Amino acid sequence: MLQPKSGTIIQNSKQNLGSNGALKNPIIIVVFLILIIAIASLSVSEFRHAITIQIGGEKQAAKVWAWTVGDALKDADVKVYEGDIVTPAEDERLPDDGQIFIERSFWVTITADGETKSIWTTESSPQKLLTMADVALNPDDSLHWNGLPISVEKSLPMAISHSLHVQRATSVNVTQGTQQLQSISSAASLGGALWDQDLILKNIDSINPELISPLEGQIVTASIQRAKNIMIQHANGVTQAQVISDRVGEALSEAGMPLQGLDYSIPPENTSIPISNTIKVVRVHEEVIIESEPLPFGFLTQPLEDAELDTQQVVQAGEYGLMAKRQRVVYEDRVEVSRQTEDEWIAREPKPRIVGYGTKINIRTMQTPDGPIEYWRAVEVYGSTYSPCHSGGDKCYPNTSSGKPVQKGVIAVTLDWYRYMQGLPAYVPNYGFGTIEDVGGGLPDRHWIDLGYSDEDWVGWGGWMTIYFLTPVPENIMWVLQ
Repeated sequence: MLQPKSGTIIQNSKQNLGSNGALKNPIIIVVFLILIIAIASLSVSEFRHAITIQIGGEKQAAKVWAWTVGDALKDADVKVYEGDIVTPAEDERLPDDGQIFIERSFWVTITADGETKSIWTTESSPQKLLTMADVALNPDDSLHWNGLPISVEKSLPMAISHSLHVQRATSVNVTQGTQQLQSISSAASLGGALWDQDLILKNIDSINPELISPLEGQIVTASIQRAKNIMIQHANGVTQAQVISDRVGEALSEAGMPLQGLDYSIPPENTSIPISNTIKVVRVHEEVIIESEPLPFGFLTQPLEDAELDTQQVVQAGEYGLMAKRQRVVYEDRVEVSRQTEDEWIAREPKPRIVGYGTKINIRTMQTPDGPIEYWRAVEVYGSTYSPCHSGGDKCYPNTSSGKPVQKGVIAVTLDWYRYMQGLPAYVPNYGFGTIEDVGGGLPDRHWIDLGYSDEDWVGWGGWMTIYFLTPVPENIMWVLQ
């Protein structure tokens, strides 16, 4: 490739400069500005540092615009709390490797000799923490961490806060009968001091002061009174107990089985415990009970003029009455020993159930394949067919209850219906016209009719259908169909 001569470059450059030395060509100006911006960007990017912040066992990477450690942590949105240790220090320049270490502090509360001191620190040694709080631990004293005993040599675990309590040693003098026991204890309470000395109290043993009494002074004096064994006989068996008192009633109370109400004991409660150390308790209670028995209610019907025929309405729901009897019953050890009736009365009178039935008759017309009909009642029934020799028996029955022969146009119903409906004209779709002339057994759970045929034209069929009772309306009407 041929290289231009230097004189040519200079000449071209001079051509692009005006008389005052400024660039004339706009393209050259734009290129010049881009070069300046790129150089500036490269220079500024040198100030952005990649850092790694390690807090405990966790690491966090970030890129920051900062010269010092403190500025880097702010730019990385990492907070430094009171007592935290930052390495390198916050005012130092960022290290070349970008490694920053933070040891989080925790809140420590130290209680000793009635005073409490609190500090933020990263120190986990109890001994050093006591030294920082200017607290001395004597040989017989004990140190408690969050309520649990702890050695001064054991480091505290990682936590947000810690509580250290110095329990000073106390001289404990215990009197037990004719015995005198002395010990030095740093327990928090009298019970803890006795536990340290393997001095065990039974549930009913008496001690003064109480086991929960704190050991606050240099000397604490206590006395123990041991209980005696007794046997208490009761309905559930025998209970052994230890008591302090010599009186029956007080001993039962100490054993958690006091006499109440009508209870009594053998021997009586105001006497001394017998030599056998055996007491019998009889639990007595009485109760007043109300026994009741229902009084049945009746069933009534009444006509409803505004209700349509074959509809029913509950006018009044039936309600049982109540006969009550007050009795006083006495029990001894859950066994009834007496019962006395104190009163009897009718607590509630029965109310009959009243069902209203419709008596309003509407005459309607309907077009049928057999011509128009006018009817005053329509009832859904389950229908079947029969003929003289198809009546379900072992012989033929040619006549009906009304005396007419069994043939098409004869309709059988149940006896209850027949008493009201004998001779009434009716129409049944797919069957035709007929009259009520015969009685059949019916079905127990539904309205039923039987459609008559002669043996020659009998067709066996059946199912749900509607029977229409034709006008004129009879004088004797079965208002409620059974």
